[in-house]
Amino acid sequence: MLVANLMEHLKTTGQEINGILIGNGWRLEPPEQRDIGNKTIFSRDAIRVAENHNIGLLSTIELFKAYCQVLEDSTRKGETLNKIINGAGIVKL
Repeated sequence: MLVANLMEHLKTTGQEINGILIGNGWRLEPPEQRDIGNKTIFSRDAIRVAENHNIGLLSTIELFKAYCQVLEDSTRKGETLNKIINGAGIVKL
């Protein structure tokens, strides 16, 4: 759906933009079973599509890290926002 929306925006405005997909791949797992072993938040296919279409994949964990970074040091908000907006593939802060 995000790729379709990006294409629709391009068609309507003639302007190519980046997209951001925020996801919580572990939402159905109990908290004590999250982020252990080889569990990934985004599938290999999702990562490949995101990289090919300039889409940033931001986990809710990384979103929370961004929030904490800005709370801790408000001078970093521009830097943090740029990383999120301009990321392609998995966004790490």
